Amino acid sequence: MAITHCNTTDLRDIATDINSLANEYEQVITKMFNRLANVPYETKEWIGGQSEKYFRTILMDKGEFLSLGENIKKYSNLIKNSADAIDTCIKNNNTMESR
Repeated sequence: MAITHCNTTDLRDIATDINSLANEYEQVITKMFNRLANVPYETKEWIGGQSEKYFRTILMDKGEFLSLGENIKKYSNLIKNSADAIDTCIKNNNTMESR
């Protein structure tokens, strides 16, 4: 199926929104894991060896969550780059037609 219309301005706006949401997501994840890391030592809702072991274990997952945020940002960059490529193609076609 051929694309007959593409609003590249909307694509760039969508990419910007996705990127902003990914940044917010990363901030929330970082804040959550920082809070969890403080449980056995500072906030002390649960203390002791088992608490320390549990929170050390779940902190290993932080990288996976942050990786998701990075992948979402890559996707938003792909959308933006696609909009740029479409604009370039249209510009080149218009230039060729005017000759």
